[in-house]
Amino acid sequence: MSELNSIDTVVIGAGHSGCEAARLIAFKGYRTLLLTINLDAIALVSGNPLLDVSGANLKMMERIGITERPAGIVESSMMVIDRREYFICMKERMENVKNLRVRQAEATSIIEKNGIILIKTRLGDQYRAKAVVICAGTFLKARCIYDGYETPGGRHGEIASDDLCRSLEDMGFEFEERDVSSSPVVRIAGELKKKCEQIEIKYSYRHTNSKTTPIYCYLYKLDDNYSLLFVPLGVGNIEYYVSDNYYKNIPLDVFNKYIKKLEDKSLIMLTRPPYKVKYQVLKNKCFCGINREKSVHESIFFAGAVCGSTGILQSIMDGINAGMDAVNYIKSRENKSNGK
Repeated sequence: MSELNSIDTVVIGAGHSGCEAARLIAFKGYRTLLLTINLDAIALVSGNPLLDVSGANLKMMERIGITERPAGIVESSMMVIDRREYFICMKERMENVKNLRVRQAEATSIIEKNGIILIKTRLGDQYRAKAVVICAGTFLKARCIYDGYETPGGRHGEIASDDLCRSLEDMGFEFEERDVSSSPVVRIAGELKKKCEQIEIKYSYRHTNSKTTPIYCYLYKLDDNYSLLFVPLGVGNIEYYVSDNYYKNIPLDVFNKYIKKLEDKSLIMLTRPPYKVKYQVLKNKCFCGINREKSVHESIFFAGAVCGSTGILQSIMDGINAGMDAVNYIKSRENKSNGK
């Protein structure tokens, strides 16, 4: 793809769903442009790096190649993604896919005229495409809340996609507000580690050699009903994501009580406070059919958190499905133009 004004598909957003949608469309031979507001946050693991990969999920991950990316096996049913290494690996992959170009830009508006999509960016660039896949994640009119303080933007200071959301609303798409919350990220004291069950992670890496350094999750039993799992954010990182879903979900008030107790005893030190992000999700009535074919604009597709998906695996599968829908749409247009 030598010219950016000669594009088949634009994918907006380079999170987990956007990356998979863009890769699939490009692999099918269509010229694809992936727009992201930050090239240093491609496929960023923003929350819990622990994945449930039991049963069909593991086969799905093997099929799409995620097990070849920087990840570590905890048990047969669990996998941990190294946050930093996963980004490095995915950025390298995305920038070396044939027919795919990755560009840092904020998409602010979409216009559809005579079967052609026009995407405009904050800096005034314009791209024409036959289809667009919107993977805006949790950033449509995003508002991040830390300890009651609310500010525009995402959980790590990303730009809120307010203009893009308004543009989609002007096109007839309807949205509703939803929110997502995180657990705190902490450092844990050696004294606490001694009280925990150690669960070794076996990582495989392309960029770093961690074979000689054992990495552990730490399982801390609270009582007969609940346990906390401290999941490392990666090799060489002394921060741990506090996960409450290893065995059973802990009620929020119980979870907060135990976190405060551990903090008061200096067994943990908070490094990244928990947050809540409010954002816009597409209403179901904008879709029709099991493949989410659009009842508003047939050339515009959605995937990931903007559809209400949660978690890395679901976002990945959403991206693959939306990418396939976009490919099928372009093929149908080509067949019509060729009289087939």
